[in-house]
Amino acid sequence: MREQIMSDSDSSHSSSDEDVSEPWGTLQSEIYLLNHYDSQSPLPPSVQARTLIKAYIRTQHERIDEPVSPPAPTPQQLAFPKSWRPLSVRNLVTAERGVDLVVWVRTYYSPETDAKHAALISGIDIVMAIDSEERVLDDASLYGGFGDHWEGLFELMPELLDVGGTDGWYRARITEEVELLQEARLRLQHGLDAVDATREGKDKVGEMVEKYKTFLPEERVHQEVLDDLLDTVHRECVVKYIIIEDKTTLECDESLVLLAFVDAWGRVVKSRRVTNSEAEQMSGMWFQHAFDETMTWDSAEIGNEYKGRDGWEDLLKDEDSS
Repeated sequence: MREQIMSDSDSSHSSSDEDVSEPWGTLQSEIYLLNHYDSQSPLPPSVQARTLIKAYIRTQHERIDEPVSPPAPTPQQLAFPKSWRPLSVRNLVTAERGVDLVVWVRTYYSPETDAKHAALISGIDIVMAIDSEERVLDDASLYGGFGDHWEGLFELMPELLDVGGTDGWYRARITEEVELLQEARLRLQHGLDAVDATREGKDKVGEMVEKYKTFLPEERVHQEVLDDLLDTVHRECVVKYIIIEDKTTLECDESLVLLAFVDAWGRVVKSRRVTNSEAEQMSGMWFQHAFDETMTWDSAEIGNEYKGRDGWEDLLKDEDSS
């Protein structure tokens, strides 16, 4: 992320208590900053804040209890989270935060591409796509420096990665599917009877094998079972999808945006280039919890952190062992 985004002298960060819908120092990200601020650090506040927010992203899904803010933060203490990001960004995430907050971010700007950007937005029902026009993040001073590293958005808006709870629900849902995948790997290598693996009176792996035998050549059955179980693990890792309008979008004839499904660390689980209308249609499938039943998901490319490795293992590590 560019230093400009969190410039210590940027006047866009200054505000009064009347400007905010929730008091300063009450958002979980701000509480984290207050609890970890080092007043003796040689780093400028903006640099220290950026470093801390990266750490916050890696730990927020591990929360068991709500973090507690320092009692009665002083104005000097509150100046630290206030220096982190523009008030406009804070207002957006406080008004519309949570698992329902989906955004469209433009990361490439040039006079020649403004008309194409406008056509992309006007060519769909933007409210249907992302719920409100305010969720179109179109500010060259904030987002134009991301380039191909659009994941820098999460350092401004970690709330996009909210997993929807603090009770270990995110880890639990991944763990359940990972255990089933690991069981399948063992049993399909050594035989279905290698382990006693009935769950709640059902043998899901065995049932999948028998089902797939009815319409697939036998030599393909085991791999298809493993591929489907792996896909389910990937689905459970996803906490949000982001629509990215980047240089490729605006300089190519097809004008395809990047639709990226990300995990709680902001890492890409799967992604695919889609038309603006396909991006619009994803909204309905997302809120029906059926995004993994779409062609977009099925044909998406697996992200680098998940390609050829069990990328979810990092998410399941205990903080003390990571």
